[in-house]
Order: sequence, then structure tokens, then C-alpha cells
Amino acid sequence: MSKAGPKKRTKPKTGRERAAAYRAKQRAQGLHLVQLWVPDTRSSEFRTEVRKQLRLLAKSEEEKRDQAFVESITEWSDA
Repeated sequence: MSKAGPKKRTKPKTGRERAAAYRAKQRAQGLHLVQLWVPDTRSSEFRTEVRKQLRLLAKSEEEKRDQAFVESITEWSDA
């Protein structure tokens, strides 16, 4: 009969180590990490630019045709 010694305490993993282990696990499952930078829709600069572009669109001669196209390809749910 063998006597088991006390368990060694392992140092807790850092956030970086946990993230690396998670990425390795995902890669092992055949996945590939993709990161995207997108505009911050909460910023005042974004809202200002949206208003500017909407004003330009409203003045456009093609506005009605463009809006009809957007509505034709948009699925609206009644739920």
C-alpha cells in the first residue's frame, strides 16, 4: 500500500495564462481567432457623423430609390 504525500499547491494562473489556454483549446477545436475594430456607436463623434450622413442622404435625388431598395431586402418581424 502506497502512502500518498500531500498535494502540491499550484500557483493560480494569471489572466494571460488563462487566455492563452483558452485560445489553445479553441485552436485545437479547429477555430481561428479574428478580432475586429468597429466604430464606437456610443461616442458623440459617431452620432455627429451619422446625423451628417443622414442629412446628406435626405437631400439626395436617389433617396427614395435607395430607401425602397433597403426596405426590399430587409426582413421585418411582426413578433
